[in-house]
Amino acid sequence: QQQQQQQQQQQQLATASTGTASRQLAASMVADLSKIASEYNDHRNALFDKLSDLLHDRFAFHAKKWLSAAHPELEADSLAWLFSEEPGAEGQEAQERLQPHEALNSLVEDITKMYRALFKTLTGDSVRRIFAKAFEDMASKFDQQLIQVAQEFSTPTPPYEDKLGFTLGDRFAQDVAFLRTELENLSGISTPIGRLFQDMLQHIQVRLPASDPLKALHPAMLSTLQRVGRLPEARTAAQEDG
Repeated sequence: QQQQQQQQQQQQLATASTGTASRQLAASMVADLSKIASEYNDHRNALFDKLSDLLHDRFAFHAKKWLSAAHPELEADSLAWLFSEEPGAEGQEAQERLQPHEALNSLVEDITKMYRALFKTLTGDSVRRIFAKAFEDMASKFDQQLIQVAQEFSTPTPPYEDKLGFTLGDRFAQDVAFLRTELENLSGISTPIGRLFQDMLQHIQVRLPASDPLKALHPAMLSTLQRVGRLPEARTAAQEDG
């Protein structure tokens, strides 16, 4: 009987030891999986950051020309369609042609190519995350450069004039309207790109001095572009806080 009890104790010890080993193995596997998941997330985040930085670098390249070289000269009646209270429906599309800075066509091309390439390989949420960070950095870069523009840009005449639609600020607003028109079909990033345009418009309003007649943005320029559907309505204070 004593021998039988010893055998039972040994079996119990063996069972306990096996259970402990199993729990330790499970704990080790969970720890390994957690480490792998963490390393994967770190790698993914680093990759997303690099893609965002690539977009920002392309913006910085094009913005250097955009914000340092003068706009093309406008014809005297080239913006007539903007200021008609009731533009005619017939031929309206052909008439409503913004004349942006020449650097912006290449910027639109780079953003569109990146968008299409990323959506082929990544989820929509991942693409939005990449562009959201890139656009936030772009808006900050734009703001910084506008400060320099306000202080140093000489605003030659022509192309800039002291009248609605022809000041530097008005031309920048038309540039943003052009970007929105060209990029609004990128529906997968509509929210972050809309925020970019709003930020750009706000920076133009704040940074370009209202006291300089060749640089100031006319409020009527914004309202007109909004009326014809080329720019979204401005965000309210409540929306900003939200």
